[in-house]
Amino acid sequence: MAHLESLKLDFELLVAALIGRVDNHTLGLFVRGLAWAADHKRTYIPAGVLRALDDDSDEAVRALVDCGLLLAPDGRQLCHFAEGAWRMCNVGRIPIPEGVRAVVYARDGHRCQECGSPERLTVDHCHPVALGGGDELDNLRTLCRSCNSRKGAKV
Repeated sequence: MAHLESLKLDFELLVAALIGRVDNHTLGLFVRGLAWAADHKRTYIPAGVLRALDDDSDEAVRALVDCGLLLAPDGRQLCHFAEGAWRMCNVGRIPIPEGVRAVVYARDGHRCQECGSPERLTVDHCHPVALGGGDELDNLRTLCRSCNSRKGAKV
């Protein structure tokens, strides 16, 4: 319950910071986009989703970029949340539970599945979350930090 209270407080602080910087219409689009991103565990909103939410989204996106909440759409037409906005809203991806991590580490023999190292282990998504992968056990594997960093968001 404390997490929900923290989320509510962070969201209220974010909205208070926006009042006077963007109009109500733009604020509404930002909140709807944030809800979409939280539901889909993403740190971005596809431009197509924003257009589906609001016909005037291009103007609203410019206003949100100008006030520092969104980054301008990238080459794939994804509007990423600015670092501070996403962190302030506290709705990032839910961490893999410790119990699940323990099962993955044990299944993989407490060793990196790429190089065999037993040091600095992490749980990696075989099919990255950014590309639609989930937290199912068959999509998780043990990698050391070095191998995980090298892999990035590739399959």
